[in-house]
This record gives sequence, structure tokens and C-alpha cells, in this order.
Amino acid sequence: MSIRPLTLGTRQHRTLMGVRCEVSVVGGNAQALAEEGLRMVADLEQLWSRFIPSSDICRLNRADGEPVWVDSRTVSLIGHMIAAHTATTGAFNPTLLPMLIQHGDTHSLIDNKTSSVSPLAHSFTDMSGIIIRADNTVTIPMHMTLDAGGMGKGFAADLVADHLISRGAESVCVNLGGDIRVARTPDTTHAWPIHIMSPSDPMQSVCTISLAQGAVATSQISARHREGQGIACHIASPEGSPIPYVAASVIASTAAWAEAWTKFALQSNDTLIETLGLAVLRIDEPGAVTQSDTWQEFLQ
Repeated sequence: MSIRPLTLGTRQHRTLMGVRCEVSVVGGNAQALAEEGLRMVADLEQLWSRFIPSSDICRLNRADGEPVWVDSRTVSLIGHMIAAHTATTGAFNPTLLPMLIQHGDTHSLIDNKTSSVSPLAHSFTDMSGIIIRADNTVTIPMHMTLDAGGMGKGFAADLVADHLISRGAESVCVNLGGDIRVARTPDTTHAWPIHIMSPSDPMQSVCTISLAQGAVATSQISARHREGQGIACHIASPEGSPIPYVAASVIASTAAWAEAWTKFALQSNDTLIETLGLAVLRIDEPGAVTQSDTWQEFLQ
């Protein structure tokens, strides 16, 4: 997914959370705000990366069922994970890390950092065993591990966009590797043209949408493909059933929810997404593109 060049404001970018992170700001002290947004993403990466042993996520995954104090933003992230797992009837599942590691997904995409889990760790189909207490301590069941993954990127985009608006920006677009959140003040008419890129040709646009508020996320089954390592994708079906689509994009109110629903959209052509008022675009292996009626309302 890409954003057209700004005609006003500023855009700053860095590699964060294993992807290209772009923060685009219109209004206020745009340069300073964009840099502040990047620093905020970097801070969240320290909390949520499975490649940083001191992160909240890694400490939880090593806790063997014991309570762990975590940052309040991590509490919110885990709350989003649980809610998304329930709403998508399990299509979004942040406990699949042991399966991914078993298939060779052990190294960061950008450096030599590695992640591992206990040999006893396994995927879960029920997240009700997670306990979140008022003092910001979290307990996850023994042998469960969490992977912030796409949800972490989407939720980070949401937090940064809302924060920058509160700091004086008029319009903001935060893009973390295809999880995009846009926000603006009520008196601003600015909208963001966003290209949805082809999964087979990253230089080719499938379509362009316009967003003034809200979010769009895209998941592709080849997003973490590595040559010579048997990893086909970062989307895993616990039952091992085939995934019918190679890419899916969802427009929702927040990037965290858009990201979660892309997992459902990849694995099913069920119309549940549309009945919830969300917009969806799917692309299958031959390259056929299908769009919901709600998606067409955003086309430029």
C-alpha cells in the first residue's frame, strides 16, 4: 500500500517494527510532529517486539503462567487481541507463534535478531484464559505465546495518529507496512489518496481509495516469504486448511480492527465483514479482484 506525495505538510519515514514506517502530517509543526510520531512507534516496538527479549511480549511469553506487569499500552493491545479473536470467530489468532517458528519464521526481516518459544508452546483456539488485572499485570496460560504482529502495527498506527491530532496536527496519515490510519480535526477537509498495490507486482496499483478518517489494512499471504525457508506466509490456519485468497484489504474505523478483519477476509468469502458495515477487497491466486459495495464508495 502506498500514499501519493504530499502537496503540503511533511512526511518522515524509518524502518520500524520490521517494516517501512511513514508518518505524514499536515498542519501544526508538521516536521516536529512527524518525527515525534516515529519516536512513538520506536517506543512501542520496544514493548511489543518478539525479537527484543526485554519487551512486554517476550516477558509474557517466558512467564510460564505467572503474572507479569506490563505497560498500559500493552494491556490495551492484549484487550484488542482478545476482542478481535472473538469477533472474527478465531480467524485472527495471535497465539500462532509456535506454528510459525516451527515453519522457520525465527529471524527478523531486517536484522539478525531471532525469536524462539518453549518446545511445549502451542497454538490456542480459546483466549479466555488470559487474565488482565487493574494493576496492569497480565497472566497468560502456560504454553500460550502472543505475537503482536499485524495487530501491533495497526494499533500503533491508531495510537500515533490520535496522539498527533491531540498535539496540533490538522490531518495525519500513519502507515506501518500497509496498516494505515488517517485522522483529522473536524474543521479540516483534507483526505488521503491511498494506492492498494498488487500482491504480484508491488509497482502496480490495483485501485486508489480516498480516506479522510478511519483506516485501511492489507494482508498478503507472501508478506513474510523467505527464499529457501519453507515459509509461505505469516497467515496460518490452525486446521491447516487452504487459504483461498492471496491478499485482502479492509477499511474500518481503526487500523487495529482493519488488520484483524483482513485475516478473516483472507480465509473466507463470508459476508460477515459487509454486514458489519466494513469495506473489503480480495484478490485470489489468478489475480481476480472482488470488492464489496461499501469498498466502491471509497474509490477515487
